[in-house]
Amino acid sequence: MNEQEKNKSTTSKSEFWKNPKPAYTMIGSGQATRMFPSGVVDALAVIGSLNKSQLQIFLFFRDMIQLNYKIDKEYPRSERNTNEVSLDLDSDNVKKIKHLMQRNNNIKALVDKKILKKGKKKNYMVNPFILIPSRDFKWHAATWQHYHLINTEKGVTLDQILVSLELSLDESLSHMELLQ
Repeated sequence: MNEQEKNKSTTSKSEFWKNPKPAYTMIGSGQATRMFPSGVVDALAVIGSLNKSQLQIFLFFRDMIQLNYKIDKEYPRSERNTNEVSLDLDSDNVKKIKHLMQRNNNIKALVDKKILKKGKKKNYMVNPFILIPSRDFKWHAATWQHYHLINTEKGVTLDQILVSLELSLDESLSHMELLQ
């Protein structure tokens, strides 16, 4: 093998580069799996049923979740609920969203359609079967299921709730349909 052939073979290997891709959020397809036979949501059908102001609220929550993902990527913490949004901020955007939430029972409609769950204080959780978290999906799904019981200010965590119910994470998910 001459020197020209050697150069050709080495350059073809080093020319590989990673294809760039746009940022994306995974959304639920509504298809049941063996691990998650219940709880699945067809996100496009649910989002398509929203009116204009409900859609604005949902998009605000989606953007806040994207911000949570970036924070979690930069400063990982195992028990951070990336699908939870707090409306404690005092910005113009948050004031606008709070106004939209109060109008025409928009927040009630989003809760009834199982897009959001209201937590303690001004916290809301977006359904992890609609906007799928980037990691720890089982933990997020169990948190969604028991969200109304969790109170971090009083130290009530998902783990404590599962222990009190005498359930493991997998058992909690298998009983998802029964407890909702």
